[in-house]
Amino acid sequence: YFTPVHIHEAAATRMKTELRKRVQGMQLSRKIAPGDTVSEAHAVQLLGEAMDNKQYLEQHKRVANRDGKTYEEWQAAVRALWESSPNLNRQKIEGAVEQFRAIYDELFQQMNEVRIRNGYEPINYRQGYFPHFQPGDSSGLLEQFSRALGISADVTSLPTTINGLTHQFRPGIRWFGNAQERIGFNTTYDAVEGFDKYIEGAADVIHHTDDIQALRALSDQIRYRSSDKGIQEQADRIRKMDNLTDDEKQTLLDQTYQKARTHLGNFVVELEEYTNLLANKRSRADRDMEQRLGRNMYNLAKRFESRVAANMVAINPGSWLTNFIPLTQGWTTTETRYTVQGMWESLKDFKTSDGMLEKSDFLTNRKGSDPLVKMWEQSSKAPTAWQNISAFGGRAGEFLSSPMEHIDQFTAGALVRARYHQNVSRGMSESAAIQEADAWTSGIMADRSKGSMPTVFNQQNPLKKVFTQFQLEVNNELSWLVKDVPDELKELKEKTLGAAALGIFKFLVGTYLYNDLYEALVGRRAALDPLGILNDTVGDLAGYKLPNLIDLATGNDDFETKKKDIYETAGDFGGQIAENLPFIGGVLGGGRVPISSALPSVDNLAKAAGKSGLSGKKRAQLIGKELGNSASYVALPFGGSQLRKIVQGVSAVAKGGSYSMDNDGNKLLQYPVYNDSSGAVVGNTAKAILFGKSSLKSARDWVDNDFKSGLNADETAAYIKLKDEGANQKDAYDLIQAIGNETGKGSNDRKAKLIQNSNLTDGQKQALYSTLVSDSLDEEYSDLKRAGVSWDEMMAVYEAKKEKKDVELALWVDTNYSEKEAAALRKTFKISSEKYDEMRSAGMSPKDAAELTEVISELNALEGKKQVTDLQKYQAIAESDASDEAKAKAIKSVMRADVRPKYEATEKYDVKPVDYVAAYAKVVELKTKYGKSQVNAAIAKEAIDSIPGLTTKQRAALWQVQKKNFNPAQNPYDVTIGQIVYNIQYGLDAGAIVLP
Repeated sequence: YFTPVHIHEAAATRMKTELRKRVQGMQLSRKIAPGDTVSEAHAVQLLGEAMDNKQYLEQHKRVANRDGKTYEEWQAAVRALWESSPNLNRQKIEGAVEQFRAIYDELFQQMNEVRIRNGYEPINYRQGYFPHFQPGDSSGLLEQFSRALGISADVTSLPTTINGLTHQFRPGIRWFGNAQERIGFNTTYDAVEGFDKYIEGAADVIHHTDDIQALRALSDQIRYRSSDKGIQEQADRIRKMDNLTDDEKQTLLDQTYQKARTHLGNFVVELEEYTNLLANKRSRADRDMEQRLGRNMYNLAKRFESRVAANMVAINPGSWLTNFIPLTQGWTTTETRYTVQGMWESLKDFKTSDGMLEKSDFLTNRKGSDPLVKMWEQSSKAPTAWQNISAFGGRAGEFLSSPMEHIDQFTAGALVRARYHQNVSRGMSESAAIQEADAWTSGIMADRSKGSMPTVFNQQNPLKKVFTQFQLEVNNELSWLVKDVPDELKELKEKTLGAAALGIFKFLVGTYLYNDLYEALVGRRAALDPLGILNDTVGDLAGYKLPNLIDLATGNDDFETKKKDIYETAGDFGGQIAENLPFIGGVLGGGRVPISSALPSVDNLAKAAGKSGLSGKKRAQLIGKELGNSASYVALPFGGSQLRKIVQGVSAVAKGGSYSMDNDGNKLLQYPVYNDSSGAVVGNTAKAILFGKSSLKSARDWVDNDFKSGLNADETAAYIKLKDEGANQKDAYDLIQAIGNETGKGSNDRKAKLIQNSNLTDGQKQALYSTLVSDSLDEEYSDLKRAGVSWDEMMAVYEAKKEKKDVELALWVDTNYSEKEAAALRKTFKISSEKYDEMRSAGMSPKDAAELTEVISELNALEGKKQVTDLQKYQAIAESDASDEAKAKAIKSVMRADVRPKYEATEKYDVKPVDYVAAYAKVVELKTKYGKSQVNAAIAKEAIDSIPGLTTKQRAALWQVQKKNFNPAQNPYDVTIGQIVYNIQYGLDAGAIVLP
């Protein structure tokens, strides 16, 4: 199952872990105690090297000095060590030196065994050797072993990769001020740090030399056997040249094979590349790149790349959660009960070990061997402020990054245990079950241990890293899906078709459910998800799709989505497929950790630099955004991406939304962040801090709408104003969106109605109307507001004016508003009707005034007349359904001023309007009958006598008003009343006796 490389790497890891535990047990401090000049760990290294040099000089009397000092000078250096650091525990230091020497002796013996096993002479060795570390060099003895065996064992930095997990966030060791405090000879590392580096190289020599030698022999044999006979004869002659060393022979053989044509040339080149990488040599592509750029530029680019990677994944909860994805894959071909059992046992293993780590080579390699020394650990007697900050940052970074490692260990442990239990249940032996489980899990989880990754992922040059960074898992998942799964499903199909179908179903459902949960938390879908792609495609075509199940469970049952044409749908489908492909997916914004987020948008930078019509603010915003985002990935040692997410997320929550800028420099709301309750504020803030602002529900909706659901400048200004005035943010946003969707004829009326029907305050409604519809009512509302008219009341009148006639509108206003409000509204909107207003002025109710105005307005002039007569008006009023009081007021309102006193005089004797009008009409009729142009006393009496039901007083009053100059003394009904009415008509005292 596993190749020897995997097995040997596990052995190397176990050895390193065991030896580091022994060193850790020495409890050597790396900090300098007050009054001393070196730390305990540094003192052990100094003393160990001094003792080694003294021993060497004792054994080699002809050598005068070693490392620049004589035997006596080394003795003096040791005395100076104790004198300059009186607080050191001498017994502890000397004991530690002996323990280190014993460990180095063990390593020497094992490395010599490797030499002998591979045909090399053993290296003579002095008992008690202590390696001497210098900056940029390997330890002498280790260097001898490794170079002879074709291994690069450079101990200047620990082998680590930001893409790995065990050392994922532990950068290579740097040394600070205390490295300069030496006692007279050149040494760089303290004993702990030096050992940390030494053991890495030694472990490779001991455990991988056999692999390297076997691979090189295989490469030679393939080249030899796939070459023609002439090349084989040349190779045979070179091997028989006794005057050449093995290295010289190999050089000649390589040159010979390079000139030859072989059947497996590409395979051999890749095999050589793999072997070189296993031997810790730099990738061929990296060497070419370094040659082109120069060493300094290449190293700078590498440091930049490593910094970007550290800032992308360190302290990034969104990245942590992607380590659960393999569980959805493993569930595909593992029975559910064993998957659950494996997860439970893996979880329990954090508390009490079940021994699986020791059995499993994969888990051993996955966990690795933790270095004893971490970056930023201080040993300076007086650390600087930056060193203190860095020390805290290092410890905090390690603590905050640990969840990703724990999740990975949980997932790996769960898969190995689940597969192991299933294998045992099917009759496999324990050793075979664990080996198969290791190999199977390795295929699912993209094993990152030494010799496991495809060679392209070991290439560190920046051009390649843009496409390979964080793509190992993506590439592995696709390979697993295309190669491994079909093989397993084929086996299942041979047993039962249902089992194979169930396996496919479990994968599809598992990845879909994972992505729904991840999307609800983080805001995007990280795993390869065929069902999700299908759901989106159906949504594009039909306009309906299944919403996120987490959102659905929490009340969001919106199945509707934007419908697209076939070309847009095809483009989106192709884009999703491309984002899930290895190498290009990360650049396009897909994958588990998209590298595109660290790359500035060339398009935006070009737009800021050259596009005309952009304001200075917009140019600055574009440049600042792109360069600022990229800077966040290089400014800090780690966690820059998460810090950027925190800053942007908290800012979005505080501002109530995420904003951009239009070409004129005005704010544009991309999407709102609803903070309409304390719970929403806390929830949004926590989510934004953990996963960034893009994880918020409104941000996901914005993305689902193709980034087109934002607001324009006016709408954004309105949203900000409403938010600042305390309006419900969601209601405000939805209302503004609805207003923006209203276009075409009559859209302003519909917009006004939406505002009027909202739950906003008057001031908010006025502001929204003024910003998004028209500012034409600003002044009017200001005046009406002082009269106590609300916005809704004003808009109701404003809208009614478009539909109602003058009288109808006046009636509606006078009926529904107070006198003060109605007066203000009628004045503001110029609501008037002459007859209606006259009747209202006469004291009529709005209803009666409107009704009688309508009655009069419907009259038509009599034949031969140019206009309606007064009598027609009186008769229409008298015949209406209005009350007598209303009729009286209406009649007076339409009377000429000189006639009105006559009518008022009859009112004194309770003459009803209908009787007054009937008398007036009868007089007109009789005048015509008798051919009189003027009324006389006889005609007046005949007319009045024809009206039934009148009292004598009423008859007297009516007779007297038929003609102003009738003599009251001749009043046929009552002379006294006649006199009174006569006086009233002439404006005299009612009791005066005045005869004409």
